[in-house]
Amino acid sequence: MNVENILRLYKSLKKEEKFSIEDARKTGDKLDVDWSKINQHQLHMGMNHELEHAESLGKSDAETMAKIAVDHQSVLEHATDLFKE
Repeated sequence: MNVENILRLYKSLKKEEKFSIEDARKTGDKLDVDWSKINQHQLHMGMNHELEHAESLGKSDAETMAKIAVDHQSVLEHATDLFKE
């Protein structure tokens, strides 16, 4: 995934954002997320991105989306570049 695609994804997530950074922090704490491997911004972005799976799962709650986001860390690793700039 190149930078242009990441920026496009980020902009689309900002428009359709369901979960806040605070939701990500609280959910991550509840799930004992290892914050040394993933930060709140990455989890936040990943949770909103993973809403694409909500319809097929029949769930769109914060915990389910956070679990999927953590499992898909490769997506989150690409998002890291957005927060370095």
